[in-house]
Amino acid sequence: MKNTKWMVMVLAMSAAAASLADAQSLVRSARFGGGGTAPIGGTFTYGLVGLPPTFNPFTVQSLTDAYIQYLWFPQLVQFNSASGQYECYACANFQQKGLELTFNLRKGMTWSDGKPITADDVLFSAQLHADVQVNSRQRTNFQQSGKPIKWSKVDGDTVKLTLNAKDAAVLELASWPIVPRHIWQPIFEKGGAAAVNAAYGVNTDPKSMVMAGPFLLDAYRPGEEIVLRKNPNYWVVDEKGNKLPYLDRVIGKNYADTEAWLAGYIAGQLDFFQPLTIDDVQGARQAISSNRLDANLKINITQTAITSTILCNFQNVDPFKAQLCRNLKFRKALSYLIDRDTIIKVGLGGLGKPLYGPISSGNTRWYTDSVYVEGKTKFSYDPAKAVQLLRELGFTKKNAQGLLVDGKGRTIKMNALVVSTEALQKLAAPIIIDDMKKVGIDASFTVADNGSVINPALRNFNADGTRNFDLSFTDFGGVSDPPTRRNLYNLNGVAHIWNLNRTGQSQPAKTESFELLLDKLVSSGLSAGDLASRKAIYDQFQTVAASNLPLVYLYTRGLHVSYKKRVVNTQDQLTDPVGAFQSSANGAVGEGINFLDTIGVRK
Repeated sequence: MKNTKWMVMVLAMSAAAASLADAQSLVRSARFGGGGTAPIGGTFTYGLVGLPPTFNPFTVQSLTDAYIQYLWFPQLVQFNSASGQYECYACANFQQKGLELTFNLRKGMTWSDGKPITADDVLFSAQLHADVQVNSRQRTNFQQSGKPIKWSKVDGDTVKLTLNAKDAAVLELASWPIVPRHIWQPIFEKGGAAAVNAAYGVNTDPKSMVMAGPFLLDAYRPGEEIVLRKNPNYWVVDEKGNKLPYLDRVIGKNYADTEAWLAGYIAGQLDFFQPLTIDDVQGARQAISSNRLDANLKINITQTAITSTILCNFQNVDPFKAQLCRNLKFRKALSYLIDRDTIIKVGLGGLGKPLYGPISSGNTRWYTDSVYVEGKTKFSYDPAKAVQLLRELGFTKKNAQGLLVDGKGRTIKMNALVVSTEALQKLAAPIIIDDMKKVGIDASFTVADNGSVINPALRNFNADGTRNFDLSFTDFGGVSDPPTRRNLYNLNGVAHIWNLNRTGQSQPAKTESFELLLDKLVSSGLSAGDLASRKAIYDQFQTVAASNLPLVYLYTRGLHVSYKKRVVNTQDQLTDPVGAFQSSANGAVGEGINFLDTIGVRK
């Protein structure tokens, strides 16, 4: 059977690297479509629910804009979602000896302005990512157990990573965006971390932006679209030696929501659509069956590794609410009020699974079903049990408005933030909030823009170290190894969002004992000597997380995609769900390189 290549807005990269006469180019494997070729030229158009708020690789914080790291800036290694391994990308090869890893850069790689990509670029990028004031999304990758790791230069094309301790997922520590030193060093020297964070905003002239991915920014029209053009200096080829990408241009059109996105797809404006809700699936299916759309539709390709959660703010500006969120009984009560089965049935058409812990069942290597025991590590929908826990917290009576009150006359007033571009969050929120109201919680939700409202609310501190939100619906992308996401569960992690450490701190000002244990288990799982030992540690990690609920876990969902038949060089099935899906709202998903460099379109 002809080997085809699947577009899920991301493509895993090949492990193969070949030396050509004039450069060391990365060769796409036939297993991922490199053996087949696509028509050269043409434009591929896809939809976005919300355009990226920045083009800066250091300040991206959400899944919806993180794809710029994969499209525009190289990494030494990148995650192959099909093999479940990190593999060479900007490095031609690497060698490990004890606690040292040496990476040899590919010869002949250049930035879009023609200047070579060198070891100096790698080291300066590492310096910026590790800077606590820059506070890069990748900062956790420059520490082990809170201690800095060391990057050094061997020669112009070689860098060395020196670890503090053994790390089973060591290549994750080398998977961060590399930027051109000749562009970013003057910015840093002139204005420090603040200038770095302000650079490459959406108002930056595309002609002045130096990158090295398959595509370059051609135009950005706020609220409308983002246009990418082929990078003639890209250093990846197919197995026949043809330079990639095949496409000349890529256009990402902005839509208010997935309903508008679907309408645009059916109207012929787009080549690709990623259904999220069951209504999206049915809409695409009906358009295809009625011959309004000449397209393929793939349903429930795999169970995704993305985890949908509600986080409760341990650092609430209201001391009473902060106290509630830090109380395990309250977090358990919230979990008992989540009707996961109804959310999955109504929103996903049954194509999802309830989630009670930190690892999706789609991550079959690490997920352990026996960990989850009802009442101990699993708190499925049971409002009566929620009421009992709230009574144990002192909320034994209701006032005239039907709200629970404690002995001091205090009610439980909680508002949940919902991302305006996330269809499933908007569907789940009223179901959950309604169940909270039924038991006497004064609950509400606010739908808001992630970039301008929600992300600042989650990350900005008041002078006293508090933050101004109660609850937030938050989705986390899945990774294969470590399955725990060190930047989420390590105390110094930039995604440790329920109890966040302030810039410059190694951990939150006040930590709970279970957080310390989770932090220890993440590190122990990475330094364990064999797979069986690591599995046992991560089973314990799941147990601690599921029983203490740093996040209230909701559900995972199936992956569905539809694309016009004019799109070629696609893979029809995914063999590994890990990293295969990040967000329906963006043009890149997973932990690997974007698929756009190897697909093509028929004229």
